[in-house]
Amino acid sequence: MNRKRKAPEHDAQEPFVVVLKALYFFSVALVPLAFRVPFLVSLGSLGGVGVLHGLSVIVLTS
Repeated sequence: MNRKRKAPEHDAQEPFVVVLKALYFFSVALVPLAFRVPFLVSLGSLGGVGVLHGLSVIVLTS
C-alpha cells in the first residue's frame, strides 16, 4: 500500500483532477445562470472577477 502511494502517477494525476473539478463546478454554476441572465456570459468571458461580480449582483437583486 505504502509503495503504491508514492507512485508518480498519483502525484501527476492529482492536479489534473483538481482542474477537472474546477471546470465542472464552473460549467454547472455558469450554464443555468447564463440562461437566466444573458449578460453573465459576457461577464464570464472577462474572467473570475466578472463572474463573482455577476453572482454578487444576482444575490443582491434577489
